[in-house]
Amino acid sequence: MTRSGPLSGVRVLDLSRLLPGGACTLVLADLGADVVKVEEPGHGDYMRWIPPYSDEFGAMFSGSNRNKRSVTLDLKHPDGPDVLRRLAAGVDVVVESFRPGVADRIGAGYDELSRDNPKLVYCSVSGYGQTGPYVRRPGHDLNYLAASGLLSMTAPGGAPAALGPQVADVWGGGVTAAVAVLAALVGRVGTGCGRYLDVSMLDGSTFGLANHAPEWLVGRTAFEPGRQLLSGGVGSYGVYAARDGHVTVGDYEEKFWARTCELLGRPDLVEHHVDRDEGADWLREQLAGEFAKRTRAEWEELFAGEDTCFMPVLTVEEALDSEHFAERELVVEVPMDGDRTERQLSTPWTHLGAGDHRRAPRIGEHTTEVLAEIGLSPDEVSELVDRKVV
Repeated sequence: MTRSGPLSGVRVLDLSRLLPGGACTLVLADLGADVVKVEEPGHGDYMRWIPPYSDEFGAMFSGSNRNKRSVTLDLKHPDGPDVLRRLAAGVDVVVESFRPGVADRIGAGYDELSRDNPKLVYCSVSGYGQTGPYVRRPGHDLNYLAASGLLSMTAPGGAPAALGPQVADVWGGGVTAAVAVLAALVGRVGTGCGRYLDVSMLDGSTFGLANHAPEWLVGRTAFEPGRQLLSGGVGSYGVYAARDGHVTVGDYEEKFWARTCELLGRPDLVEHHVDRDEGADWLREQLAGEFAKRTRAEWEELFAGEDTCFMPVLTVEEALDSEHFAERELVVEVPMDGDRTERQLSTPWTHLGAGDHRRAPRIGEHTTEVLAEIGLSPDEVSELVDRKVV
């Protein structure tokens, strides 16, 4: 392995498919963990086949599975669970994303794998969790956001709209699972015991209600899309059209708002900082008229370096190619085969690790290598290949 970091020496078995589990183990791999991805022979993770393609598989798979190794194993084969148990006996963490009940049914559940490895941290990532009234429902990101209440917050004056980013998959599932795994590993230091982790993408997404849940849970005040202080209720915190795009003003504090009004040449607006209802509508009209006079670049030139909460709205492409992303290493160069490199989105914690990143593995690229590490001879591996177990 070329990657090192605070998780060097931690071994992870990734049984998951698609983005949530993959995002979790990407965080662990970027931090130096040895992540072995277990894939179905011939097909692999479905994400491999989502275009656009990077070499022979999808770029999204490539960016979500760097620094990992791949083993093929048919868990439906009668001998598959036995090989899995041998793999799991020597790891610290197992991550799976089967629908609730499936892992136990195929011999890949926590009770089975922890029997020979009581220090095992086992993380199940699912949409609605392993318990509750939604447990049997299939779903995707949009459904989990709907059930969490977050989707209703996108509907000022109209119907809820699907979010651009996969909030439930990445933050609610992947990041939540990574935090849970790290906490369990720390806890294991004191107890010497592993544990089972039930991570729900719905549950993880609900943390986005941190600002708004108290309004209902304590004050019994219902959320009104577009009317709360930080969701469009005041003109000093909002999005405005410039001549060629959009800009944002987030002047929650009076000192920032006063400077914005000064730069706009509108000191008369200072006293309307947190006006509500008709006052907020009037202020929005005034600001809309001002910001329509210049381009995003002209406004950025005026506001850059000033003590205001201003930022132009960048496209995804502009953000990825920006100087800030480069300086903060939010995009990393990953060596590929030959002399080629591939630009990939980083994890926010990649700077905690060290060393070169490794390209995503081909299906089963490390099967022989990993099986040898758990004590299988070349003849035994050949036999498993002949019988299509791996």
